[in-house]
Amino acid sequence: MLAELISGIVKVLFGLFVLVCVIVWLIGLFSRIRAKLTDRFGHELNNTDEKIRKAYVMKLDDEDILKEIALNDYDDEVAFQAVERIGSKSVLEDIAKSDRFVASRAAKRRIDEL
Repeated sequence: MLAELISGIVKVLFGLFVLVCVIVWLIGLFSRIRAKLTDRFGHELNNTDEKIRKAYVMKLDDEDILKEIALNDYDDEVAFQAVERIGSKSVLEDIAKSDRFVASRAAKRRIDEL
């Protein structure tokens, strides 16, 4: 009787383990599909390819968007490129005060150039 109870519990736990593994696999699959769809049909700033994001930054003139990119893009080169496009001293000063090392350093250098 006890052996049957333990066997039943082990089967339930194994089933839960398999279910969790399948869910984790599906989440990974969906995130890869989402990334591919975003790369193909999404906005350039959402693209996972930093070359495409850098090319988009080169077309931008809106300093508020450039500031957000400088502070939040996960690629340092894209953030640096965004800082290089900013000409407003007040925006550069905001970036220079940030914790983002590459953007902060580039902003300080740009302020000195102005």
